[in-house]
Parts: sequence; structure tokens; C-alpha cells
Amino acid sequence: MERERIGLQARLCQLGRHRSARRLTEFEMTVRLLRRGVLLGWLRAWPQFTPSAGWIVLLSASVVFYLLSLLLSACERLVKNRWMGALRRDRRGTVSDSLIGFSPSDVLLAVRVAVFYRVRLLGRALLLFSLPALLTAAAVWFVSDSGVSRAILIGGAVCLLLFWLAALFFFWAAREPLLTAASLLTDRSSFAQRKSSLARLDKDCFRLARFSFSWLFLSSGVRFQAKAIFGEISRSAIPS
Repeated sequence: MERERIGLQARLCQLGRHRSARRLTEFEMTVRLLRRGVLLGWLRAWPQFTPSAGWIVLLSASVVFYLLSLLLSACERLVKNRWMGALRRDRRGTVSDSLIGFSPSDVLLAVRVAVFYRVRLLGRALLLFSLPALLTAAAVWFVSDSGVSRAILIGGAVCLLLFWLAALFFFWAAREPLLTAASLLTDRSSFAQRKSSLARLDKDCFRLARFSFSWLFLSSGVRFQAKAIFGEISRSAIPS
């Protein structure tokens, strides 16, 4: 019942706001695709790279564009957090309202929020995927060095696949609380509470992951709001 209630509340928050939410999502996806396009372009062009003036200028411009795109994505995340938070509070407000008064200190806060999310996401990925990666490397080395029968090879491959699938599942479950905690960061006060908010959400990670799976059919803005509402309930339900 709680899942349905949160989903309904999220829909109410986003009534009449789907177009703005979709535009924000499309903007972020465009920036992300351009960033990945630059990386893929350099991966293909790297064998032809020479330390000439033209290549160095092109590399420098690509690095500047990549860093600026990361900064733009971080600022967009903070603007979206504030706009979605305003909709949850009074169901008014626009994206323009969230952009007004966006100061240099807010840019710094956006960078700190992005670093908080990315560093912890990387740490969780390394922690959860290190064991399957080590097992895979050891299995490949053992097979190439000694050789095994076909039955053992198939059995080992199945076991490794199960390890990777389990790691993917736990990474998905561990990523949901981090995404939710990051969506609640709107100002310095909420950023100061980021660790306690994430710790509380981590305790409900499997419950949140189950809820998130059932919200997949909702629009991106409603999913965002549903997770944020769950995070606010979790934060208020447990005393500090």
C-alpha cells in the first residue's frame, strides 16, 4: 500500500509538469551523449595521434569541452533537485524559478554533489565487482595455463556468470539509495546531512530497489519524485 501511495503522491506532484521534466531529461541525455561521443571519437583517433600543434589543440579543446559538460550536468542536477523539491512542497514553481539566483556558490555545491555521487558510485562498483573480476582473471589464467575438460569449462563459465549476475543485482540495489540520497541534496543544509541520509537509505536498499522496479512504467519525472518521497519518508521516520 505504501508503494501505491508514494506513486500516487509522485503523480500529483508532477501534474502538468511532464513536459518540463522531459525537457530536463532530454537536455541531460544530450549532454551525456555528446560527452560519450567525444570519448569514442578519441578512442578511434588515438592510433593516429601525433604530438603536433593541430592534435594538441584538438585534444585541449576536447578536454575543456568534457570538463565543461561535466560541470553543466552537475548544475543541471542541482537545478532539477531544487525544482522537484519545490513541487513536492507546494506543487508550484518552475525550472526558471530554480535558475533565478543560481550563484557561484551554487556551482560549487553542484560540483560537491556530483563528486559525492560519483565517488561513492565508483567505490560501490569496485567493491561489488572486484570479486567476480578476480575470479574471472584467475579462471582465464588457469585455463590458459593448464587446460581443462569441456564439462569443467562449461561449469566454471556458468558459475562465473552467476557471480557476475549477483554482483549486478547487488550493484543495482546499492545504486538506488545513492541516487535517492543525491536527489535530496538541494542546499548546504541537506548536503551536510548527506552521510546520515545515505546510511538510512542503505538500510532500506532492497525495499527501495523493489519499489523502484515497480515504478519503471512511470515517467522519468514521476520516478524521480517517487524515490525522493521515499527518501524523505525514510529520513523523517528514523530519529537523528
